Amino acid sequence: MTWPLAIGGLAILAVSVGFSFLSRFFIFGAGYLERPLLPFVALFGTGSAALLWVFRSVSSRRPQFKGVHWRLAWILTVSFLARGVLFSSNPIQETDPYRYLWDGNAVLHGANPYLHPPDEAYSAPAASPSLERWQASIRTDAARQVHRRVNHPGIRTVYPPLAQGLFALAQGLTPWSLGGWRFLVFLADLANLALILAILSRARLPLEWALLYGWSPLILKEFGNSLHVDAFVVLGLLLMILALQSGRIRLSFLALASAGLMKLAPLLLMAPLAGWAFKRSRRQTIQGLAVAGALMAMAYLPFFSAGPVLWDGLGHFAGRWRVNEGLYGGLAWIISQLGFEAAWTEWVARGTAGAILLLVTLGIVRWVRQDSGDLHRLWAAMLALLVCFFLLLPMANPWYFTWVIPFLVLVPVRALIWLSGVLGLYYLDFYFMYRGNPEGFGWVRLAEYGSVAMAAAWEFWQWRKSRSSCRFSTSAISLSVPSRI
Repeated sequence: MTWPLAIGGLAILAVSVGFSFLSRFFIFGAGYLERPLLPFVALFGTGSAALLWVFRSVSSRRPQFKGVHWRLAWILTVSFLARGVLFSSNPIQETDPYRYLWDGNAVLHGANPYLHPPDEAYSAPAASPSLERWQASIRTDAARQVHRRVNHPGIRTVYPPLAQGLFALAQGLTPWSLGGWRFLVFLADLANLALILAILSRARLPLEWALLYGWSPLILKEFGNSLHVDAFVVLGLLLMILALQSGRIRLSFLALASAGLMKLAPLLLMAPLAGWAFKRSRRQTIQGLAVAGALMAMAYLPFFSAGPVLWDGLGHFAGRWRVNEGLYGGLAWIISQLGFEAAWTEWVARGTAGAILLLVTLGIVRWVRQDSGDLHRLWAAMLALLVCFFLLLPMANPWYFTWVIPFLVLVPVRALIWLSGVLGLYYLDFYFMYRGNPEGFGWVRLAEYGSVAMAAAWEFWQWRKSRSSCRFSTSAISLSVPSRI
């Protein structure tokens, strides 16, 4: 075992212990000014710097088969212990899991979670026995406590059907408690790590690269502590990658559809997947698209009784909020300078961002079709598309970037590893908000994304300088992995 790996693993464990300790001071509805947000962000940054340092050390060496089992055992031990430490921690600046419990309870009692927002649940007319049973179940003290913690209780749920099924399972395991959901996310997190090892082995890449997931402070925070459903999105994406490595194109579409039934946005990857697969097997591609479409329709079928309001929550989410935006923030500012009224600026900015994303998607599909035999090209294409999507989002929540990690493990771009670390600065938004200075976060955001831009420029310059000695390549693009990372 190398000493950077040993020291880095201890640093990650210390960060995880620190997260768990600090979480005791994040009590819902109380002590906003006393919350240790600055120490938390400092810990997040320290862990991210340690991860980048260790990965650079591991990847800059020639593959060493001697001692690989010990190195891998250490990586897995640290990964498991870091998650175990966080298992009983309080969610830090997070309330989404309480919406999961609320939705799960509705599904468990046969009610439609898309029909009524939480604030209307108590007063909605009991039009059916299932709705009556559901309303009876939410009149307990435990249910009312969860209701108080649901974020935006006046808005209908945005989570797709497969996520709703998991919420119901968690609620059935431990009613009105996060214990069942915490256990399911823990299992998904460990399954993700196991799948990454299998994928790296099939790709003939160093197994040590699994630490980009196992030791990532972003993953530890958003899955181990905040319990985001995105752990299952990542699981679907990894199953898609594994299916493609096995040559099972139809199954890859099914896996991607399952990820989209957790959150809809990853369905964006259908475009490069179909473009790549169509040149290999038109028949399997058409069949895969048909099976994926059928799965989506069947999953939504039980909830069609909600009618037009089935998409009401998603419409509110997509059309109103802004937080931690990257390129979208600059785009919105430019449009505001063109003389548009404030009411129109957001719509024009979102429409422009959508148009840019469409053009990027078409370009990526065209590029990936140039070599349908190169899986590494497909991983790079999917990585680029997800990163572009993230940067163009009006709401760039850190846990959305976890969707990038499965591809970042296969195409490790240093600037994106850095981005996964500086996303911890997102939590300073609450620090300024609690002190009545929300504009102060604008400078933090500038430093956040500005540092990533500089890291990307530096990496591109280094690639141009050393491309003749590249050990791994994604063809002639800047996503190549140079001989020294």
